[in-house]
Amino acid sequence: MSSSFSAEAQAQRRAELTRGVSQRPIYEAIARELRAAGWSETQRAGRVADIGCGRGELWECLAPLASEYVGVDLVRHEGFPAALPWRAHDLQLPGLPLDDASCDLAVACEVIPCLENPWLLFREMVRITRPGGAVVVTTNNCESWVSLLLLALRGRYRAYGDDTAAFMITPSLTRDLLRMAAAAGLREARIFHVGPGRVPGTDRAFPAWLARLSPRRFADNFGVLARR
Repeated sequence: MSSSFSAEAQAQRRAELTRGVSQRPIYEAIARELRAAGWSETQRAGRVADIGCGRGELWECLAPLASEYVGVDLVRHEGFPAALPWRAHDLQLPGLPLDDASCDLAVACEVIPCLENPWLLFREMVRITRPGGAVVVTTNNCESWVSLLLLALRGRYRAYGDDTAAFMITPSLTRDLLRMAAAAGLREARIFHVGPGRVPGTDRAFPAWLARLSPRRFADNFGVLARR
């Protein structure tokens, strides 16, 4: 009983520490990739499920592409719009509170670093997505030059330092996301990167031409978009 409570308490603590926000360029990259996959203001999706929704800020970028939204998270973060539907669920567990094939899009933005079992999340997202719909998952990029250098010098990836150790627990590589997508039954999976990343120790970004030349090495985040 105590171990179960501890696991639940740890999951809630991790959710709270994220403060329910990601970076705006990640939201914009998700919208851009969905447009490239065929969704647009004239060819809109029906319902989008924002898994690990935080404050719900992703919806501002996806609203032109879908007619309906539902957010799912363990914690209802301050700032989540009162007018938007929200459902409580511990993403560590099966049983997302949405019906099978009830969504056109399922998106998990920067969620899997905080989960013990991201493979389960992929399966659940596939379950709630209709055939022909799309699943999008993003995470921090452990394959950038900065992250690989830190791994060699300090034994850790860039986003997994002492200051984030309480909630950043599961690093993933591009091959990991592709394997998770394939194991969950998704098809036409493709990787996209969100760049340019930040120069270490500064608020400046790497030159855009470097990010275009080698997105995998100069992006701070990446994601996978795949079809159900």
